[in-house]
Amino acid sequence: MIRASSIKKLRDEIIIKGIMPFLEENGFKYFKSKNCFRKSHGIYEQVLSLSTPHSPLEWDDEKDELKLKFHLRSSIESSQFDKWKKKELENDRSFSHFIKVIHGIEIVDFILLEKSDFFEPTESRKFKNAVSSSLSGPDEENRINLSQLKIELVSLFKELDANCDSVSLWENKNYPDNGHIELLVFTDKKELAEKALKERYNELCTSIEESTIEYGVAPRDTIKILEFLILRTKRLVGVNFENPYQRDIKIKDNQNKKVRLTTDLGYSEQLRLDLSLVELNGHAINEEGLCLLVFDKKNIVLMNSEGIKLKEFEINYPKGVEYPGSYVITWIDSIKTFVCNHILINTESLEVIELPYNIDFSKYKNKTIRPALNDIVYNEKAKEYVTLFTVDYKESVLSIYNGQGKLKSELTIKGYAKKINLPRKEVFVTGEKNSYDIFNFKGEFVRNMKFGNGNDTITIAPNGNLVVLHSYSTKSQYFDLSKKSEKALWAHPTYLKGYKEAFYNDINHNFGMGYTQFTPDNKFIIGGADHGKYVYWDTDKLERKELIPNKVYWDMFKSSSSTTSIKETVVKVFKPHVVQHEGTELFINRRNFLGGVSFIEKNKLIVTQMGDNKLVWDNQLNNIGHVYGLGSVKFASHDYFVTQQGMELILFQKTNDLDNNFETSVFKEPSVLVDQIIKNNISEPEEIKEEILPVKEIIPEEKVTDIKKEVKTTEKQIPELQVEPKRSFWSRLFGGK
Repeated sequence: MIRASSIKKLRDEIIIKGIMPFLEENGFKYFKSKNCFRKSHGIYEQVLSLSTPHSPLEWDDEKDELKLKFHLRSSIESSQFDKWKKKELENDRSFSHFIKVIHGIEIVDFILLEKSDFFEPTESRKFKNAVSSSLSGPDEENRINLSQLKIELVSLFKELDANCDSVSLWENKNYPDNGHIELLVFTDKKELAEKALKERYNELCTSIEESTIEYGVAPRDTIKILEFLILRTKRLVGVNFENPYQRDIKIKDNQNKKVRLTTDLGYSEQLRLDLSLVELNGHAINEEGLCLLVFDKKNIVLMNSEGIKLKEFEINYPKGVEYPGSYVITWIDSIKTFVCNHILINTESLEVIELPYNIDFSKYKNKTIRPALNDIVYNEKAKEYVTLFTVDYKESVLSIYNGQGKLKSELTIKGYAKKINLPRKEVFVTGEKNSYDIFNFKGEFVRNMKFGNGNDTITIAPNGNLVVLHSYSTKSQYFDLSKKSEKALWAHPTYLKGYKEAFYNDINHNFGMGYTQFTPDNKFIIGGADHGKYVYWDTDKLERKELIPNKVYWDMFKSSSSTTSIKETVVKVFKPHVVQHEGTELFINRRNFLGGVSFIEKNKLIVTQMGDNKLVWDNQLNNIGHVYGLGSVKFASHDYFVTQQGMELILFQKTNDLDNNFETSVFKEPSVLVDQIIKNNISEPEEIKEEILPVKEIIPEEKVTDIKKEVKTTEKQIPELQVEPKRSFWSRLFGGK
């Protein structure tokens, strides 16, 4: 197989040198770093770019010749226009108008090749090359040699010259709009630009009307495009287009849904919101039923339980700062304040405070940055906000603000700081070789904490002294910082003899603990691991116990199946069940991963969330309730919760009107919990039923024979897919094999 560097050498020696004199005679200059020829024409540049296809070499058996294939792509650019667009419109996207591609081929002189240009590929490399070649398909391009290319270039030069005009480029554009309208404005063709924008405006309005009639719902994304077009039109030509389609969160009719979590705890629907016209980025709820909603990356709405907007505003980001990729949204009850990244909203005064970024933008010149808020906490005693920002993962900033949002101090930390431990006034910073370096708020090094492979998720107890590092590894790590001690936590008891072999012998991947939470009183650690394992430890003795749901709730758990096919197909179907193994009671599960833990009723009850499944536990971790079908839920500590169901957000309020008729309004029928296609269910390991389907019953024997023949034929053809020199080629080069 020929080396990639040798292909470049052939390209330079054969193609570049072959056409360079002709192109230079016609005013083009070669730029080696970009592998292209360029020619100025007024405010435009004519660009000819060279490239080679996946398999650039071709052997001609009839003529006994080796040939090199190439592509010459032509386009028109404008560096002057790009500079104006970046300065005036803050748009740094380069303009490029595609003209055409010429496909070429030229004979390779053997004298240009040496033995060092080739190497013996590995079997894996051979296979990948064969697959890539087969996927690219046969080369059906009409290719021309260098002599024919020079003739073709004469007509291409005329086409390039004819298109070096903004009007011609607009009329001959290959795509609906790739900066061509801005180019019309740049070249003082505003009337044509306004006409084009008006046509696009009418097209979008018509599309929205038709979609609304056909589907009964206005298309959110098309309206967003219309909004951008209206802003763009005003900025480019100073014309205001009306927007008849306002996107907003709307109130829908109450469906009076009910949810009963336990015998004496029920909720009824209070408010239903339509989210179909907005992109919800995050939300939170407090004990008074107030909801903070963040949508379309910059809009914030504070709404009460009746749907009345108490506060509505846009987040203004500094120049050069993009919208964040994620939003940290929380409620601080002691000061009646919602926090959304660097924005604080007091629900009593409705005052909005913005914590300044205080970033030195000169360090990130010519870059658009996206500062990530890794953590924000509130210091009750000092009445201070503490934030942890990072910009480029190379350094982080720990900032402290007073209660009014004024910056008091800041500390720059080298590295990626991930978590604040407020009680101990410490920060976790990513260290070297699977470890965290801990620094105090003064920037002084405290200690290094090493963790196992993939255990980079940090969970800190409310008292700040207890920490769990967990995620991928089967063995999680528990630290008591006050005692400087470390112990292992096993979510899956893989230390028990025969555990994996008995219950997970068909699973090869890890048994890590993906989710962990401390209880508010620091007494327990609740964890959820892969394959639907729920477990807890008391922080005094670290005694491991399994969270085993009440048997009457098992039916709401989704079953799981595994299929193996060698000579026959075996389907095993599993349902959750309890077993005794090595003197330990185990809940064997395969799906229904733990995704969240909420503490409600003033921390008297715990809700574990496993997708649509919600299990309720008392503070002694006894399972006392359940509900199915709610989707993702966010609980206030008392009285309220909110759930998102598709394009709806539903607010529920605690009710005391409980009687025997108060039952949960199921959002999904229980019958869909079990895959109806697979009929073999189990409740105990020894009852596993195997559905065996011999291959001959699925595929006729004669068809199997045909398939085997086809496979053998394909195996013979694979080497032909690779571009490898034949014996005659090597003989020419080196006089041997």
